[in-house]
This record gives sequence, structure tokens and C-alpha cells, in this order.
Amino acid sequence: MAEAHSSTIALTINATQQNAVDLNTVKDVLAESWSMALTNGIGANKAENMFHDKRNIAASSTDSLDMSGVLTNQFGVSLTFTKIKLIAIRALSTNTNDLGIERPSSNGLPFMEAAGDKTVRKPGGLFLHTDPSAAGIPVTAGTGDLIDITNEAGGTSVDYEIIIIGETT
Repeated sequence: MAEAHSSTIALTINATQQNAVDLNTVKDVLAESWSMALTNGIGANKAENMFHDKRNIAASSTDSLDMSGVLTNQFGVSLTFTKIKLIAIRALSTNTNDLGIERPSSNGLPFMEAAGDKTVRKPGGLFLHTDPSAAGIPVTAGTGDLIDITNEAGGTSVDYEIIIIGETT
């Protein structure tokens, strides 16, 4: 039986700011919900498969994730992504060290502007990158298929959760 995919990615922000002025308190209430839906298939706003995992990185080490035939989904199927539509990473709040998210200088998936670019998340921090376009983030086996997740310090390991959604045909 063929696998089918559907997903809704949502970001909800509820924030209140208040300030006491003269005889009352002024409030600014923000309630925003942004979402993106991906239906089964290939093309704009479509995806076919996903990878998700909770992972651990030893002190001062790197977890290099290969989007081309190395990761497996929850059904045990090896995933050879051709286009990535979503990368979501959460550094667990119980970490002591920061978590690096990098497009390696060699064979890096082009989800950041240049090879070697990196962003760092503190414990509890989130990283989200989406490209629902038909082009998505292209995966090129052997030359453009790696994401490096790094433990930015020594002493302790770090835990993170990751979700990758994309096309596999």
C-alpha cells in the first residue's frame, strides 16, 4: 500500500503587554496564528514523506544528517528526499550547551544562504525553515544533502528533536 502524506504547520503567538498610565492600565493583546498546509504529492504546497526523531549529541560533537538515502521514516522506509519543504528543530530546555544548526561547507543542503552558514539555539530554542514552493529546498545526493547539528560545547551532551518534511520522488 502506498504511503500518503498531509500536514499542517502552525505557529500561534499569544502575547500581552501592559502599562499602567494615570488612572488605568493600557493593554496590547496580540493573538496571531500563521499556518501552512502540505497535501500529498509533488509540487507547490505538497510533500510525500517525513522524518522525525529525538536525538542526542555527545559533548563537542556533530550529528550529520544525510537527506539522501540514510534517514528512515517511522515505517522503516529509507528516505531519499529530492526536495525539503520543512525543517523544524527544537533544542531541549534541559540542555546545558547550545545547539548549532549548520549548512556544512562541504555537501551542505542549501537551506541557508551560503555553505558554512550556521545558526545557534540556546536550550529551549526553536528553528523553523519552510519552503512550500514547487522548487522547495533541492537535495542533490553527494553534493548538497547534509545538515549538521552540533553540540556547541564540551562537558555534557545535548538532546534535540527534529522534523523534516519533503518530497521523495
